Amino acid sequence: MIVLFFRPQFSELLEGICEVDESYIGGTIAMKKYTGDIIFFLVFLIFSFSVIALRLHWIHKAVATKAVVVEINKTFLTRIQQTYPVVHYYVDGRELQTTGTYNMPFSAGDSLDILYNPDNPFSFKVNTPFWLWFDIWSWYRVLLAFILIYYVARFVVRRSTQIS
Repeated sequence: MIVLFFRPQFSELLEGICEVDESYIGGTIAMKKYTGDIIFFLVFLIFSFSVIALRLHWIHKAVATKAVVVEINKTFLTRIQQTYPVVHYYVDGRELQTTGTYNMPFSAGDSLDILYNPDNPFSFKVNTPFWLWFDIWSWYRVLLAFILIYYVARFVVRRSTQIS
């Protein structure tokens, strides 16, 4: 816990923003902040920036080409049907066929603009802003939901202990 000391004239300003403890000698006000939350937020930001930087690097070195959806494969994952497209494209005169991400909204015969990794031509992404960032967004959506649940639960627990 970090304790920051402020002059008494700041007390009115701080009371609405944070927890203020006026029990210190000479009217000094101490504002308590929990460093765990700040450290967690900074680690989250550093991780986020590194993930975004890696994706931007992948996009920068990727090569654009056209692909055609050959067929839609279906599989059942715990009684839920999952579909994924099988795409066909050419890389340096070689013919490649690989599968896309589950539940992409494409049909057999659709033409796609894709980006592929020249170091691993089987690694591709559909060249639209949504599909270039979809996998990252889908994981962050889950992560942000867990963070929200954690802070709501923590608020409820703190609130119930203050009332008791």
